[in-house]
Amino acid sequence: MFILKTIFWLSLVVLVLPTDDSQQQEFGRKARAAVYHIATFCDRNARACETGSHYWQIFKNKADYGLQLAFNLIVQRPELRDADSGRTRRNAAGRYDRGNLRSNDLVPAWRGTPPDRGL
Repeated sequence: MFILKTIFWLSLVVLVLPTDDSQQQEFGRKARAAVYHIATFCDRNARACETGSHYWQIFKNKADYGLQLAFNLIVQRPELRDADSGRTRRNAAGRYDRGNLRSNDLVPAWRGTPPDRGL
């Protein structure tokens, strides 16, 4: 699916490209100028790049913290841990403790009539 999407977007780019020689030269000049302006942005606007770099570092730190938090929540499964000890709660049978539910509470209720077996 990714390949089909890539082919679609590349074909749209190709359709937008000019076909006349003079238009192609003008397009090439403008494309080179745009790349040059993007590449030299920090030379012309040093203060903006410093500020952007500072906030980008803050963003990366927050993203790293969020990913670590999500990973720890998924791996450690906090719903199975005691708040006091931090250890996984298990009952006498070695299964995970489900609070005050009994095994009969966990069995789904029968909703239909038993099938006629024709015996």
